[in-house]
Amino acid sequence: GADLLTQDEVANELNQGLRPSALYADRPNARMGFDTRPAVGMTYKTAKHYCVWLSKQTDRTYRLPTDAEWSHVLNLSGGIPTQRGELLDQAVLQDNAPVDDLRLDTLTAPIASKQPNRLGLFDLLGNAAEWVQQKDEQPWVRGGHFQLPSEQLSSDWRSTEDFNVWNASSPQLPTQASWYIDHYYQGIRLICEVPIEK
Repeated sequence: GADLLTQDEVANELNQGLRPSALYADRPNARMGFDTRPAVGMTYKTAKHYCVWLSKQTDRTYRLPTDAEWSHVLNLSGGIPTQRGELLDQAVLQDNAPVDDLRLDTLTAPIASKQPNRLGLFDLLGNAAEWVQQKDEQPWVRGGHFQLPSEQLSSDWRSTEDFNVWNASSPQLPTQASWYIDHYYQGIRLICEVPIEK
């Protein structure tokens, strides 16, 4: 009869040619979303599906803001602070983001660790860039993020979803469709639609 392989030998055979999951275990984004830090790295599709899931769980309607809504909130809150010190008091950007001691990579900061804006909202700028809902255009995020230098943040800053660039080193074929490997600054801010009682 044929020789049977041990469980370890089968595992070794299966792992030949596969890149180990340890590639991801020590990446800075492996710790995102824990210890009060924002969840980042999610694709637009994942963000939209999370809204559907949360709506079903709560019997409320949750969704991503539209680009126009997000811009309106930014304008109501006073826009981008013109003084760098005031901006860094409100926003976690590359200039003031925490740094991973081992890899020297920037990290997100805990949610609400900076001052709120004039509307009382935390982290509208910086920390995690926020997906906005699009109809016919390629999806994008707004608000800047923890890897963006402060001088690059403007009221019209956007980063457009790009699977090829954002997942360039992903070994998975087809490329991972739910989260990003190389550019992991995308997060969400949700709107809960409340019916108006008549």
